[in-house]
Amino acid sequence: MKGCDWISGDFEKAGRVLKALTFMVMIFFGMGFAAAPSVKAGPTELHVGPGQSYTTIQSAVDAVSPGDVIIVHPGTYMETVDVTKSYITIGSLLGDPSDVIVDAGGADDHVFNITNQAGVTLTGFTIRNARSATKDVSGLYVYGSTDCRISNNVITNMWSTDLGREVYGIWLGNSSRCNISNNVVTNIVSPRGLAEGASLVGVGNKFFNMRISNIEANYSATGIFVGGSNNTFSDTHISGINANDAFGIHVLGSYIDGLARYNKFANTYISNISAREFVVHLGTGGHAYGIALIGWKDCTDYNEFSNTHISNITSLEYVHGVYLFMYSDGNKFSNTYITNLHAKDNAYGITLFNYSRSPCYNNFFNTHIFNVTSVSADAFGILLASLANWNNFTNTYIFNLNAGRNAYDIYDGGHDNVFSNTYSYFDLLKDYNELKTEYDALLQNYSDLLVRYEDLNSTYHGLLGGYEQLQKECADLVKDYNELKSDYNELTTFRNLTYLFIITTTAFIATTIYFARRKPKIV
Repeated sequence: MKGCDWISGDFEKAGRVLKALTFMVMIFFGMGFAAAPSVKAGPTELHVGPGQSYTTIQSAVDAVSPGDVIIVHPGTYMETVDVTKSYITIGSLLGDPSDVIVDAGGADDHVFNITNQAGVTLTGFTIRNARSATKDVSGLYVYGSTDCRISNNVITNMWSTDLGREVYGIWLGNSSRCNISNNVVTNIVSPRGLAEGASLVGVGNKFFNMRISNIEANYSATGIFVGGSNNTFSDTHISGINANDAFGIHVLGSYIDGLARYNKFANTYISNISAREFVVHLGTGGHAYGIALIGWKDCTDYNEFSNTHISNITSLEYVHGVYLFMYSDGNKFSNTYITNLHAKDNAYGITLFNYSRSPCYNNFFNTHIFNVTSVSADAFGILLASLANWNNFTNTYIFNLNAGRNAYDIYDGGHDNVFSNTYSYFDLLKDYNELKTEYDALLQNYSDLLVRYEDLNSTYHGLLGGYEQLQKECADLVKDYNELKSDYNELTTFRNLTYLFIITTTAFIATTIYFARRKPKIV
């Protein structure tokens, strides 16, 4: 092979190999394309309602495929719905919860049940009227599910009739990455058991703009229960929680639910939490909590609360604005406002309490505690029990504690707790007394100066009267002086004229005598 022939030969071999490879690839992808299923052009809409293809939501759910959308037309649907498909959307036609109502009709079942699904969207419904008789029920039950979107729903009128049964507005269990937004939960009642507005045992879920009200139970009622980690809550409003033990927010780390860590709450408003007798007599009443973090055998750590408003918490026994118990460490509260706590027994603005250990390393920044009242026992602005150590409080304001026995702005039973820039009623009273002493001294000095001023003022007016008299006399003297001066000038003029007359007369007489003595000679 001469010259470049060896190169051209290699190119020919390479070309044959490339053609063979290209053919094999075409066969491979051709087979792949031939085996691939057809892809729908877009989601299918399944319409539910009078005159539509489906008359019940459940029948549409049974027929739906992943990616499809169920559109529910206005009306009241007497049913409960088991969502057994993933990646579907169930929504009302107009997005208005008031015109699409799913009514369980008192059934002993969840109104909506989403179990072991992913990517389910539920929006725009009024969900109501489930009754717990033989089992616990929820308006919306989500279990073992991920990436669900629950928005713009009203969940109301859930109740129980059996002793010890539990009723929930929203129950989210062992679920993650769900987004719960713009929902209203109201009128969740368990006269003989437990009621919760929203109950969460899961990881990485997001709650936004929740409105929870009128949660009542005999045993325990809670606005929001959290037994998981890394969940976020923002713009949450909770009011009207009534039970023997009543909680606005209850975060619990337990051997049942596991750790409750790294949850974040922003812009939280809690009001009208009341612990009292309900239907079944349990004694004189229980405890009322604005926020309770309880680490029972497991940890409730590193949770954050920012811009929290707690008000109107009442109890026939004990009341707590913020309560941290046992294994609750490293939590952070910033911009917390606690007002109007009222209890027959002890009343606490913030409590760090213990059983076998106490909460440690918690941080409170810019805390305001006002109007804490105990009718017959003690009132505490802040109570740190024994073993509550290494906690930090910065910029704390405590005012108006009222107690039947003793009032304590801060009771520190632990050690190495730090309080920076604390302003309390007792500090202000001390400052007030010191300032009052200074004020009284200044007032006495002022009184002395006032007496001196009055003396000087009297002297001044006396001198002013003398001055005016002198001024008048001076004016009279000036007048007399001017008159005398005028007379003097006239006399001076007369004197000058007299002198002139005398001189002139004398000169004349002398001249006359001179010329009289000089007689002319007669020739």
